[in-house]
Amino acid sequence: NVTIATGGLAFLNVDPEVIGGLTAAGIDGNGTSTVTLTGTLSQINATLAASGGLTYATNGQTGADSLDITVIDDGGAAGIPRTITDSIGVSLELVDNTASIGASPDFDTVGIWSEGVLPSAIHNIIVPSGSGSLHLENGHVAVVGGASVDNAFYITDGSLTINGDVSFPTLGYFQVDGGDLTLDGTVDDDNGRLFLQSGTLNGDGNISLPRIYFGASGTSGDVMTVTADLTVSDVASHVSLVQGTGSTVIDGATITVEGELTFESGQAGFELDNNGEITVSSGGVLDLEDADGINVGTGGGKVTVEAGGTLDRSTNTGDTAIHAEVDLAGTLSVQTGKLALTGGGTITNTASVSSGATLELSGADTFTIDDTFNLGGAGTTLLDGATVDVTGDFAVLGGHTLNIAAGTVVNVTGGSFSNDGTIIGEGTLNIADGVVFTNNGIIDPSGDLAINGDIDLSASGGMTFDIASTSDFDAISADSLDLDGASNVLNLNFASTPGDGDTFALVTYGETDADLTDVFETVNITGLGPEQDVVLEYTTTGITATIVQPPNVLGVVGGVNSLQFDGVDDAVKVEDATDFLTGTGAFTYETWFKSSATGLQGLFDVGTVSSGQGAGMFIDASGNLSASVTSQFSIASSSAVNDGEWHHAAFSHDGSGG
Repeated sequence: NVTIATGGLAFLNVDPEVIGGLTAAGIDGNGTSTVTLTGTLSQINATLAASGGLTYATNGQTGADSLDITVIDDGGAAGIPRTITDSIGVSLELVDNTASIGASPDFDTVGIWSEGVLPSAIHNIIVPSGSGSLHLENGHVAVVGGASVDNAFYITDGSLTINGDVSFPTLGYFQVDGGDLTLDGTVDDDNGRLFLQSGTLNGDGNISLPRIYFGASGTSGDVMTVTADLTVSDVASHVSLVQGTGSTVIDGATITVEGELTFESGQAGFELDNNGEITVSSGGVLDLEDADGINVGTGGGKVTVEAGGTLDRSTNTGDTAIHAEVDLAGTLSVQTGKLALTGGGTITNTASVSSGATLELSGADTFTIDDTFNLGGAGTTLLDGATVDVTGDFAVLGGHTLNIAAGTVVNVTGGSFSNDGTIIGEGTLNIADGVVFTNNGIIDPSGDLAINGDIDLSASGGMTFDIASTSDFDAISADSLDLDGASNVLNLNFASTPGDGDTFALVTYGETDADLTDVFETVNITGLGPEQDVVLEYTTTGITATIVQPPNVLGVVGGVNSLQFDGVDDAVKVEDATDFLTGTGAFTYETWFKSSATGLQGLFDVGTVSSGQGAGMFIDASGNLSASVTSQFSIASSSAVNDGEWHHAAFSHDGSGG
């Protein structure tokens, strides 16, 4: 075999298609600074003797180089192996051989194009306006200086490196479709474009253009890998796009959006690998129209929206998602469809979700709200199985709905939490000691919403309960409920008519609430049957609702007006009636009753015991008929009256205390 090596200032390219020469299997290291040729003597000679069989292609550097040759002969039939070495000195000097393209040349192989030999390392390249486009189909061309591109420059399967700056005098662009483009200089011109279909974009330069098309006109299966940092510059009316059916991988690079970058509907895939990042600067807009959104691969990635920047979902009624970590300090806008954030991260500033649209926070990674975050708009924010840690000021604005779904945990350990909209859900809201949940809006759980902390309904806050069934209704759990406001409202909406006597808990307290003077000033009820009402009982452990129905009015029976009681919870209550006598004066009350129940049963109560004016008749725990005045004087029958028979009873007091 024969090994040929340079001193490091050039590449060696061997043609594997020379007639009678070596094939690709006999060429090792092709396109590098060291190649080894293995084959018969005639094959090696044929390849080296052919025009273009071996090409010495400089990489743009100057100075002393060498061409070192080592020949190893296995000895053939004689069996005596031999090794021969030689070295040829090479001096490289830079020559200004600017290539100006006036026709439509093709770089067909390394250093070969239609108008003659073009060195693999050239000083400058010019593609003037009005010329034919320039095509690099394979091989490698290094431009030591810069480039002036005023038309189309296609890189298809070939490799182009430009060390210097690139300008676009009027309007020009690079299109990478299967090739490799490396830009190490400054590429910052409002007239320039990049079309990145498939292949790679590399470089350490400053690349800032107003229009960059990722996956443009790509076909399914095409992959464009970007390892160079890019800036989508801010030029009026210019929009950069992610489009086509090919996919784009941002591999360890950062795309900075100063203008607008739009993910068009139908785009196949956009992936962040090895800490690849999209950063939206102040004034920039990242618009996710596409359903595939932004994915993450090996090494992960991040989407950052700086203060003054915008993350938008402007069109398309379907779902889209950002699966990468987010750091959102700008404005978040969901105008239609659903935008899901599934990779966790930090969210502050403002989110606006339009009517019918949804912002979703989900996934296994934690979301942190460590500064002011306002949720607004007439749409819905869905917290679906996520963990949300709040240390800043979290506010649900009026008209907005926050759905804390089952499996979601919201931990408010600092800052504040307030609601002027509507909160629903079946998840858990943990309010730390010292942090008050201020509710000026509506709390309407669709299931078992647990609130571990203190709820303050403020001056006019309220709660709404949609009740499908009283038998399996899930109450709100809270440590305490502050109803000190002047107009706290309770809305009870029954999906079907409840049963008379149904009792269920609305709110249960995790801590004992001793202030039983706190009540809802206004109670609005829908869905009850005729004559039905709801009685609320405020206790130290919660609020309970009971469905009641007044006694049935029978009209005139036996010459007197009559009411029929159901024997369960029917009662007649008359507020502040002056016709009922109580106190120390003389009075007589009489009634007909029939009962077979056990336990204490009230027949009537008049007045208020605490004021010394109470009187009542009841069946005591032994089944005897009893009566009392101001809880000081009482009498009882000598036999039980809960025998299922009708009884007529009268209770008289002569006013003398006897």
